[in-house]
Amino acid sequence: MTTIDIGGGKSVQRRHLPKTMLREFDTAAAAFSETQAAVRAWVKPLHPMQGAVDSSGTVTCNAPSQSGLAYTLGEVGGALLVDQRDVAAFAKLGFTDVPSQQPSNSRVGLVFLDTATGEYLRWNGSAWAPVTLE
Repeated sequence: MTTIDIGGGKSVQRRHLPKTMLREFDTAAAAFSETQAAVRAWVKPLHPMQGAVDSSGTVTCNAPSQSGLAYTLGEVGGALLVDQRDVAAFAKLGFTDVPSQQPSNSRVGLVFLDTATGEYLRWNGSAWAPVTLE
């Protein structure tokens, strides 16, 4: 890379920076890259799961081989993202995989992944609307 993007639509030639500043930039860029990789590794095992019609509340997964995370399902029968290590515990509670096709039997809180847009959509009682799973 011969130029460095400094934001705001501007860039600077690497050779124009003092050596100490260039070293600091390279160190920060490497640390940022490592942090991005750590976040990707953490997010990758998250699995979307749909709660049963009457499911709600908090589930803590602290048994051996589980994540140790506490999940709160704020909407009765809603959906959330679950660590792969905790999928079996949620399945025992009646949770299922979020479908990748629009379900024919809609109910409030039902979610599916719209593969055309890559967004999760939730039935609000009258229409499908984008939702961010937590």
